[in-house]
Amino acid sequence: MRLAFRLLLPLLCPLAAQAQAPVQIITGEATCSSCRIERYLITTLTDDSVPGPVGLFAMVYLTSDGGFLLTRFGRPTPFLADARGVVVRAIGRSGAGPGEFRMPRFMFETPAGYHFADQGLGRLSHVSKDLQPAGETRLPAPVRSFPVPLDENTFVISADVPTRAAAGRPVHIISRDGSIKRSIGPLTGQPGTSGPRWAVALARDSTLLIANANAYRIERWDTAGIMLGTYERRTEWFPPDGGSSAPAIRQIYEDPAGLLWVHIDVSPSTRTGTTVIEVLDIKNLKVLASVRSGAWPGDAAGGGFYMKNYREATDGSPRIDVWGFRLVR
Repeated sequence: MRLAFRLLLPLLCPLAAQAQAPVQIITGEATCSSCRIERYLITTLTDDSVPGPVGLFAMVYLTSDGGFLLTRFGRPTPFLADARGVVVRAIGRSGAGPGEFRMPRFMFETPAGYHFADQGLGRLSHVSKDLQPAGETRLPAPVRSFPVPLDENTFVISADVPTRAAAGRPVHIISRDGSIKRSIGPLTGQPGTSGPRWAVALARDSTLLIANANAYRIERWDTAGIMLGTYERRTEWFPPDGGSSAPAIRQIYEDPAGLLWVHIDVSPSTRTGTTVIEVLDIKNLKVLASVRSGAWPGDAAGGGFYMKNYREATDGSPRIDVWGFRLVR
């Protein structure tokens, strides 16, 4: 009996910690009357920037040196662009060997290099900063949002992993050898079932912030698998657990000041393009600033808190605008 309890203890402790984790409620409207959220244009990508139709960009990632990593639907290789959005070169080539790609989508950067989640090959392909192959990591399932690096050898992914060991949880900490170190986040149902896209961000204290796509609820977890708390924003325009027809959180980001930025698509099922961006002071449980706009539609871009949106110029040629945001007090 004692042996059985000792074997169960590692499983019971995280569950007990989750049950005791506090839920902190954020209500009301913006409390900082002098604060406003400003959007600024970083660059515009055009047909001259990347071969092929610009409207088919899959993902855009802003690198630490001000450049861009680009992937696109229908093209097997990612691209590296400079700060003007002009492509410097393609990365790798088509294929399944080292340094080759089939269908790269999400990507991220570490001090040592660039990393691409290849949905066609089911792996993370690692590339050095001088764009040389640096190995691969087998993915347990296709990722659903930008991965988050903890270090050069440990990564956090959101994925529907079809194994019982993952326990139906949406977020997984994986090693460079492809093994799952830990699965965290709310239980979403049976292992391997397709659920909503969960946004994940690394906080300044090295904990993980996990946002439910279809509820204004953000959980804080440590990398040992303990849920430390929940922040729940209660507002009329975002009903709790509204399902697929409810607004959807597209990305979250904790800035250097410790403020939490949240990007919400208000009408994902109707695709009306209304966006809400809020800046939360989660330490004091306040909304500092909030803006709602039908003129700010767009998808998340990686590398911070950025957005990209497709438009047509007056001559009908396609454009991709990449936007940043700042809080003005």
